[in-house]
Amino acid sequence: MKNLIFILSFAFLFSCSKPEDNQPSNSNVKLLKSVIETGETYGSFSSYHYENNILTKVNYGELNNSMAIQQLGYENNKLIKIAHDDNYAGFGSSNNKAVNPEDFSYNYNLSSYPVETISYMTSSIFYKSIYRDYTYNLNSQKQITSIVENKDLSVEFVYNTTQVTKQKQFDNPPYEYTFTYDDKINPFNVLYTKFGLLDDYICPLLGQNHIYHFLSPNNIKEVYKNGILRYSFIYQYNDENQPVSVVAYDYSTSKTHQYMYTYTN
Repeated sequence: MKNLIFILSFAFLFSCSKPEDNQPSNSNVKLLKSVIETGETYGSFSSYHYENNILTKVNYGELNNSMAIQQLGYENNKLIKIAHDDNYAGFGSSNNKAVNPEDFSYNYNLSSYPVETISYMTSSIFYKSIYRDYTYNLNSQKQITSIVENKDLSVEFVYNTTQVTKQKQFDNPPYEYTFTYDDKINPFNVLYTKFGLLDDYICPLLGQNHIYHFLSPNNIKEVYKNGILRYSFIYQYNDENQPVSVVAYDYSTSKTHQYMYTYTN
């Protein structure tokens, strides 16, 4: 999965559904506006822009360093196109723009600009990337059970009805992750179920190279790799049971990271 340098964004499969139909049952849920790592000069971030309560643009990267962007296109309320610019702003960028997580002034013509495309089948989603092809296999509950990258099995997922309990990684050598959860609303899962966005790199939290942060309705508290604790997360929540901050600890580097969440009104 470390080769997934470019986005893995795609739509949640409900053949007749609208994005609004897939939102969590909690009527007070707010949409995620940003997640920013605090206390770091080059802290990771992601930020989100909505038009008429539909997610249309996403920025992500490192503060004071670089920013990548993506613009989403829908058809019949389903995400089908994603334009992205991985060198939109920051040091080394040909655009030489300053990093501003809240700058959504860009606008791409999704009819002519090179885009990623998404196709839907009964039990899978096919994602056509510029560099690779991905097939996301689904079970009858529309949960992702495996990812096939350029026809090679890359990842498998195991569920306990609603939560991902295990992620099997077919690298060389293979390994697996297991997880524990809280009982509060996961805002990244809201982006997935409501709009179809599933992208490992726009999640700035520890473990961002994997999509497991998006797949469960509750927030991950602990991540174990081959049975050894790798990351832990301690959250503070708002009145809507959504996280407003988290202290995350990386046991492989013995380093603490802190993140702040903001939401739309």
